[in-house]
Amino acid sequence: MSEKNHPTSVGYGRPPVHSQFRRGQSGNPNGRPKKRPTFSADLADELNELVPVGEGQAICVTRQRALVKKLMSMALDGDMKAANLVLSLSSQDVEEGRSEEPAAIDQEILEVYSEQQAGKVEPVALPAPQPSSEGGK
Repeated sequence: MSEKNHPTSVGYGRPPVHSQFRRGQSGNPNGRPKKRPTFSADLADELNELVPVGEGQAICVTRQRALVKKLMSMALDGDMKAANLVLSLSSQDVEEGRSEEPAAIDQEILEVYSEQQAGKVEPVALPAPQPSSEGGK
């Protein structure tokens, strides 16, 4: 047996037997350090926890839902700060949902309408809606 292929030979890619990892043993037993949670992740976790709501009832809702219910209750009871907060939050949600760019079909309808108004295209009569036969009445 040549010295190169001998099981105890040491060299490039052949560390000494005593320093090799044992079978089933990891080279990094603790693993990679865990990523620290962000504030928004911690807040989301807290808001998603369930809490009991009501007196003597076994109804559980998320903390976020309970917070919204309390805020709405305070606004309805006449707390103007809570009412302003509810209104500002609801208007923010509406603005976020609104798109500045119209959908493709809406854009096409607007183009046809503007051409009709300019006299370039003759107006098209839409068919009258037909009563559906699904209702049976």
